[in-house]
Amino acid sequence: MVNECAHGGGKRISNRDVQRVVKFLAALPDNRKIFKVTWAMIAEYAGLSRQSLQANAEIKKAYHLAKQAFVARSNSRLRKRSSNKGCQDLINENVALQARIAELEKRDSFWRVRWYTIAYNVRQHGLQMERIDRVVPFTGEAMKQQEIQKILDDWNEPIPPVSS
Repeated sequence: MVNECAHGGGKRISNRDVQRVVKFLAALPDNRKIFKVTWAMIAEYAGLSRQSLQANAEIKKAYHLAKQAFVARSNSRLRKRSSNKGCQDLINENVALQARIAELEKRDSFWRVRWYTIAYNVRQHGLQMERIDRVVPFTGEAMKQQEIQKILDDWNEPIPPVSS
């Protein structure tokens, strides 16, 4: 089933298309017959326009990782085999760090929504954030870890949906 775009004749990019293109890009550096990755090559493979591919953040990230892998592969031909392994280790570490950053950004987003929800509900119940944000008379180090966990567990519930 092809969803036609309102502005042209191309089809809209689906989640399945994104996954397929990301998988294709991840496999490209292992293909020894291909020496360069281009948006035109990906557009031809996916049957989508370059613009729609470039507009998707996940595909764009996978494209840049594939480009880095191709650069590393071409540079590794000029170096000894031992440095090739070091370069691949750096690429792998870079990919792992980028995944970690994405995970931390996702957590940050979750906590921003959670604290906004808490602040909203506190105000709805007639309290002011100034009273809630007062300094605790003891330090976190003075409390036992179990006490801290017990207090936090009381607040660790799913965020209720915001009703209009």
